[in-house]
Amino acid sequence: MKSIVEKATGKVIKFGLADVSQYGSYDPNLHEIVDGEDLNGRGLDLDYPVYRTGVNEYTQDSVTIAKTKRTALVDFRTRKLVAQGFEFDGHMFSLSERAQHNLLVLQINKSTLSWPQELSTKDDQIYSLAESDVDAFVAAGLNKVNERLAAGRAIREAINACTAQEELDAVIDSRS
Repeated sequence: MKSIVEKATGKVIKFGLADVSQYGSYDPNLHEIVDGEDLNGRGLDLDYPVYRTGVNEYTQDSVTIAKTKRTALVDFRTRKLVAQGFEFDGHMFSLSERAQHNLLVLQINKSTLSWPQELSTKDDQIYSLAESDVDAFVAAGLNKVNERLAAGRAIREAINACTAQEELDAVIDSRS
């Protein structure tokens, strides 16, 4: 199956054509013929809803596409903000996925570890964590993760509630 795609936008104009001659007004300067299995590999907008508007005519809902793209940007920013880490006792610590896992392991195994534990900070310093500080340390890290996720979730919900481009344009992600 072939599809006709706008070169400039990646918008799928015609989808599921057995023969490109079915399209009629194909312009090689503006359009590209793509095999169906190649659409997703090219990053084209096939993961978004495609609506049939007539015989062999498909268009994509631009607000839905814009919402999906904006949501992806919010998710990206959320990951970047979580990756900034968290502060504890005047030091910055990582919140990578591995570091989050280690936070939980540290708390779960608190009674079996020897203390103090030496931890690396984001600036490659060594921090000596006392057993009495473990709960506060873990809470500081997890609270920062939850704060960042909740802020991202609120923006995602606002985006998902939009029904028009104007509403979507009014949703601002001002997190830093």
